[in-house]
Amino acid sequence: MKTDKKIIYAIQRIRTPKLDMFFRVFTHIAEYGIAWMVAAAVCFLFAETRLLGMQLGVALFLCVVIGEVFIKPSVRRKRPFVNDPSVKVVVHKPKDFSCPSGHSSSCFACATVFLFFDWRISLPLYLFACAIAFSRVYLFVHYPSDVLGGAVLGFFCGLIAYFACAYFVGLYGALNPFGWEGFSFLPLQGEEIFSSAEIIFENFSFSV
Repeated sequence: MKTDKKIIYAIQRIRTPKLDMFFRVFTHIAEYGIAWMVAAAVCFLFAETRLLGMQLGVALFLCVVIGEVFIKPSVRRKRPFVNDPSVKVVVHKPKDFSCPSGHSSSCFACATVFLFFDWRISLPLYLFACAIAFSRVYLFVHYPSDVLGGAVLGFFCGLIAYFACAYFVGLYGALNPFGWEGFSFLPLQGEEIFSSAEIIFENFSFSV
């Protein structure tokens, strides 16, 4: 907690009116995960990215259920501006609890899904997620550990969503559950999906 306070107050010392304006607008890009939900919906419309859209949607759902429904009410951590009302807050003050950061979890979850879809796309998305996380601390609505916790939660939600959806599609292949003409989850059949997952693990190693 002491380290949290040192970091957040150090960041407050670099605030300027122009940066306030920039981060106030920038942080709204990830507000309520709307941009990610739109991306998931668009991906779901096309056969080539239908599985990706499904994975993004499930990742966001897991972030909401685990982070907002279970963790926040359990941890019950107050927001920085609640603990210190003297600091000016230039965005709408959220009324829910602080830990973990929903902005961070949704951004990191979707970046992680893209990591397995195309790592070249995921790199700028991870940078974007880090910038969103920083904006939440800069704007004094989250502590650093809140956004770190959100990042970790998001990473695992993205990981679970990716493989859970791939497993589902692997079981049912090109099953058309809605009766839509010409509809399939994606062009790949089950065996090809699992083969792709094996290739990813063979060529991708995690480093600490």
